[in-house]
Order: sequence, then structure tokens, then C-alpha cells
Amino acid sequence: MGAIKFGTDGWRGIIGEDFTLENVKFLSEALSNYIKNQSQKNPEDFKVTIGYDTRFLSNESALLISRILAENSIKVDLSSYPVPTPVVSYTTSKNNSDYGIIVTASHNAGIWNGIKIKDSHGKSISEIEANLIEKEILNIKSNKNIDEYIDLEKAEQKGLITKIFPLKNYIKDLIKLVDVEKIKSSKIKIISDCMHGTSSGILPKILGSENLLIKEINNEGNPLFPGIKQPEPIESNLLDLSNSVKDEKADIGLAFDADSDRLGVIDENGKYIDTPYLFCMIADHVTAQKYKGPIVSTITMSSMVDKLASFHEVKSLRTKIGFKYVAPLMEKSSSFIGGEESGGFAYSNHLIERDGIMSALLLLESLSYSKEKPSDLLKDLNKKLGNHFYKRIDIPIEKKNNINNINQFLKDPKISTFLGKKITKLDKTDGLKINLENGDWIALRLSGTEPLIRFYSESSNQKQLDSMLNEILKKLGISIS
Repeated sequence: MGAIKFGTDGWRGIIGEDFTLENVKFLSEALSNYIKNQSQKNPEDFKVTIGYDTRFLSNESALLISRILAENSIKVDLSSYPVPTPVVSYTTSKNNSDYGIIVTASHNAGIWNGIKIKDSHGKSISEIEANLIEKEILNIKSNKNIDEYIDLEKAEQKGLITKIFPLKNYIKDLIKLVDVEKIKSSKIKIISDCMHGTSSGILPKILGSENLLIKEINNEGNPLFPGIKQPEPIESNLLDLSNSVKDEKADIGLAFDADSDRLGVIDENGKYIDTPYLFCMIADHVTAQKYKGPIVSTITMSSMVDKLASFHEVKSLRTKIGFKYVAPLMEKSSSFIGGEESGGFAYSNHLIERDGIMSALLLLESLSYSKEKPSDLLKDLNKKLGNHFYKRIDIPIEKKNNINNINQFLKDPKISTFLGKKITKLDKTDGLKINLENGDWIALRLSGTEPLIRFYSESSNQKQLDSMLNEILKKLGISIS
């Protein structure tokens, strides 16, 4: 059994190897101890909101966590059904919980599961808190067997575990934040790809009407996530959605990862919209229509973000990858919108945490206001900010792709030019980002959620973009065949 380590967002492990009920017990007991030791409050004065996704062992793990917390006299609000991570974050922030827990591996493949821990505001816990919980886990593994904990019925009778139905209030509040009636009257035809995850049924509940056509695909929970490599709304996983949009002559395709904190979009022509540009489309709308303030994003986001901020005469603020970095910067800068390249965007009037459902609604609102198609919105952005070509590739770390060579290059690349262009900056904020004199850039970093190395690149020229990616792979001796 591997060590329990928190990555970019929570702990994840392969089911049956690292993610086991035994390890879930250790983490639950460690969290109980951490909660009890950090404050003068009595354990019974604490409350934790718990939810889970559609994966193997998610329901069982959520129940186990609830019972162990209850055994330690900590009250639990436990969702009665699978829910999106943003619903757990929202409920945690609204029902005065001290923490929120969601059993999910987010966008990872079906062989994975994991646990995310949220603070009282629904944000990811800090690195400091994660490190303290990790230390407590090690202490428990060495000194304690966790074999006895209260059964569910007894915990419910004592008021320690309460079953909740959190979707109703979440949807009720979302409707207040977006012009739902305008979206309904626009008669936008939508295909929604639930990717066998937790978004199933939510958009129809919010937008369902005779004037709006919403068709869901892959809307039955399935822990195997059939037909796709993993439930991540990226281009390679959205062929089904693209074909559905074209076949149904829909106006837009919306896709959500397994825990619904990310959004992917297919335009009316069946073409995937890269997430950095999707972020800019939404940011352009909210900055113009709702709140004019700093735009927060990660260093692997498109340079279009900086140009968009300049266009609206606001600041563009950058940080490391992961919402545990984005959220604090949003708070510090009083930003309305923050996002990362993976398709996770947040809005401070709702949650300072990613919410794919909210992102989808804001995009639909933008389309209904402008009366344009998704491809037109992107063309409008390109006219204002210039053409950009962006690409991300993920490569598994295998023996043939020597991790030592990669780490050495990240630490000391020893280059001053790249493809004949002068390097203006080597940014080591998170991995390595190589900025070139003509504004092009390429970045690489080790994933914090999967055994992958990720490459990101942007150029004003498609041919140059491909050349940059090929050159960096060549330098590292990485084969993608």
C-alpha cells in the first residue's frame, strides 16, 4: 500500500493498490485528529459535509469516512446521492461546515479514485494543512488499528450523521446568478456530455423548458467511463459529443468531467474550443457585463488572457497550476474570475472554486446576449486580440522517457535560444516555461494528479507551434509513437 500524499488537488490512487478502504480509514482518522487538535472547540461543535462521485468505492468510502468522523463525535452532513465537487464546496460554505470532503478522482481514468478536502469556504485546503494531515496519517499508521466505528443507523439516531439532498439549494442559487430566462428565450440547442459522471440531469433542471432543447449523452453513471480514456473534457475524449452536435445540428456541445468542476466545449461545427480561449470568452463576457476587476490565471494559460485584461484595462495576474494557488490570489486581488488551463474556472460571486456548471451557464448567457454562435465569439476575440494557436499534450512517464533527464532539464535547461529564437525568460514558477522573443512560448511540468509530463505551447502560427513541441520532445529524448 502506497503512502497517502496530497497532490495538486487532494489525494488520488489506483483502486486496490493505493486507494483502498484501509487507506481511507487512515485518512479519515487523521482528519478527525487534525480537526480536534487544531481548535479549542469541542469535537461535537464541528461539522463536515461529505459527497461522492460515480466511481468504484466512492459511495462506500463516503459512508466509511462519515462513520469514522461520527465515531470521533464530529457531525456529518452526508449527500444521499452522487454530486459534483462544486455542490459539496457550495454546501460546505452555506451550511456552516468546517470542512467538505468529496470522494472523487476528478478527471482521472476509471482505475483511480481519490479524496478532495475543502475548507469552510469550499476552497481546497492549503499545502500547510495537507502536510499536517499527511504527518498525522503516518503517525496513525504506526500506532493505531482502526477497526471499530459507529454504524450508520446509530449515528443517525444520535444526530451525528444527517443525510442531505444538496442539489436543490445549489441550483436555486445558481439561477439567481445567471440570466436563465434570457438563455431560455434564446432557444439555444444544447448537447450535454455528462461523461458518465455527476453532471447528469443538472442542466435540464436549471434550463428545462419547451423553448430550450437540451439533450444529454453519456448521462448514466458508470465507473468504467466506457468509450473514453478518462472522463476529462478534452478534444480526444469528445468525439462522441462532436458527432452528436453535428448530427443534431445543435448550437453548442458542453462536456463535464466526472466531478463537474471542469468544462469542455464543442462549437456548432463540431470543433473543439481550446480551454484557454474558452476561459477568455467567458472572461470577456463577465468583465464587460458583470464585474470589472483583475483576471487570475495560471502560467500555462494563453497570452490572450493578458491581452484581454489590457483591452478591458484591468490587471492580469498569474500563478502556479492548481486552484490551491488560484483561489488565494483571487481573494487577495478581489478578482471576480480565475481559471486554469484544464477547464476549471471560478467566480467570486458564487464560489472561489472551480464549477463547470456555472461556467457553462455563463457561456450560454454570453451566447444569448450576443445572439452569436460559439465560433463567432471566438472570431470576435481573435479580431480584438490577434490569432493564437495553442496545444497541450500529455505523455505518460515510462522507462523509455527518462524521468531523471526530465528533472535535470527542468532544473537547468542550459539553453539561450530555441528554434533560432532568443529566449527572453526561463520561468520556473511551476515546471519550466520558455518565453521567446516573438511572443511564442512552450512550457513543461510534471502532473500533480497523474504519472504524466504535460507540455503546453502557444504561437501565432500553427506550423511554428508544432515545431516547438517536436523540438522540446527531441531535446528530452521522448518518443510519442
